[in-house]
Amino acid sequence: MLRDAISARAWEIAGAAARKSSDARLSASLSNSRDVSTVGMCSAMSLSRSRRVPVTWEAVLRRLIAFAWGCLTAVLVLSGCSSPSSPSTPVSLTRFRAEPTSFLASSGYDQPLTLVIHDRDTWARTWSDINRLLSPVPALPEIDFTKEMVLVAAIGSRPTSGFEVVFTGATESGDVVTVDVESRSPGPTCVLLPVVTAPVDLARIPRRNGAIVFRSTPKVVNCPA
Repeated sequence: MLRDAISARAWEIAGAAARKSSDARLSASLSNSRDVSTVGMCSAMSLSRSRRVPVTWEAVLRRLIAFAWGCLTAVLVLSGCSSPSSPSTPVSLTRFRAEPTSFLASSGYDQPLTLVIHDRDTWARTWSDINRLLSPVPALPEIDFTKEMVLVAAIGSRPTSGFEVVFTGATESGDVVTVDVESRSPGPTCVLLPVVTAPVDLARIPRRNGAIVFRSTPKVVNCPA
């Protein structure tokens, strides 16, 4: 009788322990399931947020550059419309030779050059260079450099006669004086001498302190057949 009572009590204790163990495992399983679910939800929300707000700094920078460039272009266009360039006015130009040909056909300049002379010493040296092939050298023309300055244009050596360089005029716009020069070459109908030439032309204009720009224009001269 006692043995049966002990046996029944043992079975009762074992059953309670088994139920407690089963309940603990079930609780742990539910807890793990909730943790996994929470982590998954957080990961999904983070991924969703990263997709909704992509990094677009390059696109923003490109838009800002395009906007700034557009503003700059508009300002330049408006400035051009509201501030037209100064009109050109003629400048008195006097050539040293009255005829419409070079001052000298065979000068001492075998390379093309242009010069602006502001003082007598430079003028004396230049005059000697121009007339290097002549003997004696002609007298130096007197120039009042407080009021005028001298322009020189040479086109260098040419294989025959018929080549010319001639000053044709000058204009002034703002502080810039533009001097026009024609560089003439003979046409196919011209009769030429087989002699090396080095044309040079001289002119004087009122003295200016601004820039002097030489504008050369080539021209072919057709001779009568």
